[in-house]
Amino acid sequence: MSPSPKPIRTRCPHCSAINTVNDADTDGVFECAHCEKRFRLRKKVTGPPPAPTIEPVVKRFPIRCTCQAKLLVTYADFGKRVQCQSCKQTIRIPDWVAESKFTEAEFDDMFSAQELQAIRK
Repeated sequence: MSPSPKPIRTRCPHCSAINTVNDADTDGVFECAHCEKRFRLRKKVTGPPPAPTIEPVVKRFPIRCTCQAKLLVTYADFGKRVQCQSCKQTIRIPDWVAESKFTEAEFDDMFSAQELQAIRK
């Protein structure tokens, strides 16, 4: 013998009147007893909460323009051309594997402590 459906009290999204609906029909469309407008009530999802989404950390690398301005580039920028925000010159970002002569420590030395902290946020 299956248990009898349990009534659920819900609020109409249109007029805020309280309606009582049958638990077995909670994925259906209902008509408000007060304003007679239709609304949909979805079943509550039971089970574990969804896994948190983790945004990937995008590593940024400092590059110096010929005008000495510092640019931050990502792996996706390697081998491409970008425009310097200071002098508007187009700069070719070297292919990291083939052309870069900087170590990560040397890159970190190009920025002040405040700039590095802002980059890592």
